[in-house]
Amino acid sequence: MAPKEHVRPTASNKKNRSKDASKDTPSSSQNVVEEPQEEEVVAEEVDEDSEIDEASLKGPFPGGPVDNELLVDYRHHVAYRIWNGKERSVLRCRQPVTQLDSWSLDDEAIIFVNRVRESGLLPLVQWSFKTINCSLISAMVERWHPETNTFHLPVGEMGITLDDVHQITGIPVMGRAVSKPQIENFDAVVELVRDTLHIDPSNIVSELAASNGRSVRLSWLKEHLATRSRMMPQHTIECAVRGYLLYLLGCTIFSDKTGTHVSVEYLQYLQDLKKVKDHAWGAATLAHLYRQLGIASRAKCKQISGYLTLLQAWVYEYIPLLRPVQDDRVTQGFPRAALWKNSRNLPGLQKNNVIVIRELLDSLTREQVDYEPYSNIRDSFPLQEYAFFNGCLVANRVYEPYMPERMLRQLGHLQTIPKGPTRPEGKTRRPRVASSYRVTYGGSVTYMEQWEDHLLGPRSRGPRTRSSWDIVLEYITWLDRVSHRFVQNPENRRFGLKISNSHVDRSSDDDWRVVIAEYLQPLVQGRYTSGVLRRYMQNVINYCQDSTPLPTLTPPSTSIKEHHDKRGIGRPSQH
Repeated sequence: MAPKEHVRPTASNKKNRSKDASKDTPSSSQNVVEEPQEEEVVAEEVDEDSEIDEASLKGPFPGGPVDNELLVDYRHHVAYRIWNGKERSVLRCRQPVTQLDSWSLDDEAIIFVNRVRESGLLPLVQWSFKTINCSLISAMVERWHPETNTFHLPVGEMGITLDDVHQITGIPVMGRAVSKPQIENFDAVVELVRDTLHIDPSNIVSELAASNGRSVRLSWLKEHLATRSRMMPQHTIECAVRGYLLYLLGCTIFSDKTGTHVSVEYLQYLQDLKKVKDHAWGAATLAHLYRQLGIASRAKCKQISGYLTLLQAWVYEYIPLLRPVQDDRVTQGFPRAALWKNSRNLPGLQKNNVIVIRELLDSLTREQVDYEPYSNIRDSFPLQEYAFFNGCLVANRVYEPYMPERMLRQLGHLQTIPKGPTRPEGKTRRPRVASSYRVTYGGSVTYMEQWEDHLLGPRSRGPRTRSSWDIVLEYITWLDRVSHRFVQNPENRRFGLKISNSHVDRSSDDDWRVVIAEYLQPLVQGRYTSGVLRRYMQNVINYCQDSTPLPTLTPPSTSIKEHHDKRGIGRPSQH
């Protein structure tokens, strides 16, 4: 008889070994997968880093990047394996929003509901998506790079900004940092739960001991605190409200890969219900999602958690070809997540799977991106200055860099080649195996709370855009050197989608940047009198202002060229 294969004790493998339908096991409606997936039963994973020749990590890599000065851990990224023909199954999406239905605010007292509304977190109850398109999420994760905390697309880098968090979720974005020192003592954790929730200490001890000593089951919170506020005195109602808010956080913005538990450390921010709204919940949501996206981008990761409503709604806002039907019943005054009917099927797609979406994204052009999706509501919901905060966001001691310089088009500015990204401190590991992911940034709570002092300056923001897709001409050339704009290897394309090999259609006269670049190129190669240069510069101005056709650029005469060569006119100055 063959020896029994050792199976890694991951959460998914535990689920495979135990098929009994526990009330704490996420239902299929909580973790929606629109197509059959392979069960994650794998032998003990081996970190393959030790088997890789260090020289091979420096590139160039097939399909890009040419070097790894930007994407230093690209070899361990899922996109590298996909380019080489190694598919991975659709990610399991852990966002147990449907558990909110089993603790309904309709069953609570009016004072209970009012306290939840005053917290600023009610939009999470109202507008979080109950179903998640796992193929769409998986395709976007393939383009996420934790070195830059942005998606790398054919049109360039794009990312989820603090403005997006505000517009999509409607929760408080900036304020007191959602981060406190870790509670080291088990008794102190028990005391925190007892003082904030007023549950019997013996129940608390047994519940904490059954997990990691820092989290409780969502069902445990519901069992002890739900639907009793109509019969409670006000002080006890506030304890139930804290329990509900903790439950809400675990079902939405701080969901983890168990889909059943939530850290009790978040109770530290819920002790004074009048001050809950003063915390930077939006910034913490983004920090947590950034970290989960980074982990999910590792080649052997099988699932993703975090506030996936934000990610999915972000795709709907910026990439119209992937939008579902918009809900006409919702007015513009609501958070933007409310605008989208929660459909798992993308419009016009016969096969809604990750490969189709991947190839659609590979064919994406700048005209198919809406860089200013909120332009029609800016009078009511203007762009806030905190969108230009330049530093680390924090969520319960997890720091992730926020770099608006890489997403300037989304903030109304010309996209230039950004400076190098914020690098982690100390020992950093982003290997293929997600369980070995270790990243530490030197963030500061004070730094984020005083965000007004840490904004991207006017020079770094650059000029406002004339058209929403404006970039400097060298941007795409730079991106092709340091990144990969396409994920699917052309040799492995399955659906015959046309993939552009350039950022723009060079056959179109409507692309004024390319026309001007090609028109002015001879000026760099030849030498002209100042009168000729002024005349041709005026031609360019006329073209930009009223589309006056550009006349043919006549090469300079030999005599003029020789004359200038003798006098040194047109030669680069020497400094």
